[in-house]
Amino acid sequence: MTALTVVLAPHAQSEDILAVLADYSAVGLLRSFAWVDAPSGTASSLPATLVTDGQMSPVVLQQILTARRYDRVRLAVLVPAEAPLEARIPLAVELQVEQVVRSSAIGAPITLLRLLYTAGAAATVPADPSLVLEGWHNLLVAPEDPSGPELAAATLDRLTDPLLVARYVAPVVAGVTGLWADIDRTPFDAAAILPGLTIRAVRAFYRQLDSADVEERLRAQLFDSTGRLPLPRADRVPVVFIDDVATATQSMARALWTKHRDVLRGPRLSVGGEGAQRISMGIALRMFLSFMGSALWRAPSAWIASALGSVSSVVATTVQNAVFGRSGSAYDVVAGAEPASWQDLGRSADTLGDALAEPAGGKHLAHQDLSRLWTDFVSVALTLADGGRRSTNLEPVRVGAAVGVVRNCSDVVPSAADRFAAIPGSLAAVAGMSAVEATDLLEAAALRDRLQRLYGDPAAGVEARRAAASLDDWLQTVSKSFAWQAGSILVDYLQRARSEVAGLVQQIRGTTNRDDVEERLSQRQHTIGLILKTFGWGVFGGLALLVGVAALGAVGWTFAIVTGGVLLAVYLVIALALFLLTQRDLFAEMNLRQSQLSRLDAMHTNLRSAVQDLSRLSGAYGQLLAWTRVLGAVLRAPFGAAAAPARRPGS
Repeated sequence: MTALTVVLAPHAQSEDILAVLADYSAVGLLRSFAWVDAPSGTASSLPATLVTDGQMSPVVLQQILTARRYDRVRLAVLVPAEAPLEARIPLAVELQVEQVVRSSAIGAPITLLRLLYTAGAAATVPADPSLVLEGWHNLLVAPEDPSGPELAAATLDRLTDPLLVARYVAPVVAGVTGLWADIDRTPFDAAAILPGLTIRAVRAFYRQLDSADVEERLRAQLFDSTGRLPLPRADRVPVVFIDDVATATQSMARALWTKHRDVLRGPRLSVGGEGAQRISMGIALRMFLSFMGSALWRAPSAWIASALGSVSSVVATTVQNAVFGRSGSAYDVVAGAEPASWQDLGRSADTLGDALAEPAGGKHLAHQDLSRLWTDFVSVALTLADGGRRSTNLEPVRVGAAVGVVRNCSDVVPSAADRFAAIPGSLAAVAGMSAVEATDLLEAAALRDRLQRLYGDPAAGVEARRAAASLDDWLQTVSKSFAWQAGSILVDYLQRARSEVAGLVQQIRGTTNRDDVEERLSQRQHTIGLILKTFGWGVFGGLALLVGVAALGAVGWTFAIVTGGVLLAVYLVIALALFLLTQRDLFAEMNLRQSQLSRLDAMHTNLRSAVQDLSRLSGAYGQLLAWTRVLGAVLRAPFGAAAAPARRPGS
């Protein structure tokens, strides 16, 4: 059935009703209709507004009435009952429009409707015969709000906002005048006009309208099911699609991490050795006397140990216990070459951090708040999608003088639909993995490693090679996304932290492990001590012999004293010469160990910082995966997945 509805209304009193009806029309709820304000034209050219799919076009009423043959024409006049007489449509104008409709739509049945409405609960209105026109359906939009078509209605309170009035009047107008799409007839098309000054009350119930089809069409127009993003419009700057997606996403990822560089790496101390220190004459003399005493009466190795001291301090012991003690397995996870998940790395870093806690202060790893990082991460992702500027120091991508945006949401943050799942069930059982998220770099690396290990397997080798080739193709696609680029920088610093922890542990172990040098020096001291002890006891024996001979009177005491002094002086000169010529390595080792004592504390502090970086970065990686899951779903389907069509009773 082809029908046309013409609505005649006073502009000032009903513009909000027109706006609500236009919104209904924009989402496909209403068929086309003509809206006529208080006319100022002539009987041959009456201006009107044609509303179709929410679009308003100026037309001439006579032209649209004569452009085609209609099965029915409905003329509805909106009458604000509480408005003064001069604010309503004059009666003469109503009759003029009626004559225009009748003369233009020759042969079409015409339904005449006058709809009176109020602003909610009725105020006291004096009797006014002009509100009712004989020969028309005089209808009053009841100021009621029903909960259902067959349920009782509640009286509306007094409404002061014209838009609220329009919200309850517009559905009644649409129902009475036959504006709802796919509804051809109205109750008043065949109803008889009541005689005299009689008014009918009408109301409409519209809450249970099924808008699933409209919603699905709107979703299809705005958001592509394949993830293609619409091209935004801007007033001042043109917006274009980006051709080089990889470069754009990489630059935005670098800008993000440049702003939050403190998350990637914490502060470090400079590990510089002290220069060689000169040994004073007093210290050298004390060392010589101590050396002579140990050579004659004690073990030379004990003197070496006391002279060198030890760099096996509490710090070194703590590191040794952390690496080889109860947390040794955690260190193996961190320093090992095998791929590890972010959960394992985080737990291992926390375990090492507790083991490396300073015994005196008991300080443990502190977790950093990364909320600002993820706020900017979301802002950059949305900026790549729509070109908007949301954060300082994170400007949109420029393509010449225009702002660049990406074409597909998977180039911003891939969703669950973009995950890698090309792993046969039999291969997944052997590899232990069935799918990889499109933003999980560590999991992708672990899958590649497992597939490469299966190349030589006679049963799974062929499937493993095929899956690896598919994985490489998939990586070439997803690696262009902003989420992957941001994750790759994070993973790079995560691996650097792992390498730094392993390197510092090896340096500390090398600093404290000087047993081979000490053993070599001890052997040399043992040889020198044996020589000096033999020569010394020989000198003391000669002195004793001289004393005995002098006591017997064989020689004079002067001769004995002079000869003994010469023997003792020769012994001391020889001992001093041996000490100075053979202890150069000892002095160098003493300087080295003194320098290592200061470097060891700096290395231990840096080790704790590296472990803290590892803990923070592994936690940030887990948060990155969580944010990408949310963002990927929102970008692909901002209003959620389309609901399955409801099954109707009896279908």
